[in-house]
Amino acid sequence: CTLVFQILLTPIQVVGQSMQPTINISVKSNTDEDHCDIVYYNKDKTYQTGDVVIVSNLEKQYINDDDVDYLIKRVIACPGDSITFFLTDVKFEALPFGLYGNVYYYDIIVKDSNGNTKNVDDSFLSEPMCFNRYEFEAYKDYIAFSQIFSKLFDDNLEIEDRKTTIIVEDNKYFVMGDNRNHSEDSRFFGSVKYSDISG
Repeated sequence: CTLVFQILLTPIQVVGQSMQPTINISVKSNTDEDHCDIVYYNKDKTYQTGDVVIVSNLEKQYINDDDVDYLIKRVIACPGDSITFFLTDVKFEALPFGLYGNVYYYDIIVKDSNGNTKNVDDSFLSEPMCFNRYEFEAYKDYIAFSQIFSKLFDDNLEIEDRKTTIIVEDNKYFVMGDNRNHSEDSRFFGSVKYSDISG
């Protein structure tokens, strides 16, 4: 049993809602540990778009939180791939705390190094990806977030001009949670190193 669980299949408890609806369907908050799923992972040599991976955060290199040693995310783009983030719509809607304001909706296109569009399955998403001005102000100090989204939030540009393309570096992977609007991932802390993917 020790060999199986330490070498072949390593169990890890997943806390939080960033991978809903794939994992932790019943979890309502990060403190609700009564419905935490257990996942088992194994080390692999290669990872591809669509794979769900465990990312080591032991050195707090991605999320500076003593309670977060590992992240579970989905690979969206691989080394050499490009990701284009583009604005699709701006709507005046209700915001938290009884406020109203603009909500910025966006989507992504992933292409390989040859320029071929890669299929990124998002059929499980329960809502379109979006941010509001308050979230932008809260996260703009993240270098990756600012690089990706500053142009999308520029109200001086036409909607069709609000897009940003980034290239995933060698030996790195761009990962996102399945619950896209409630996930801290590569959109905030950048691509993760291959060596930090546990399996």
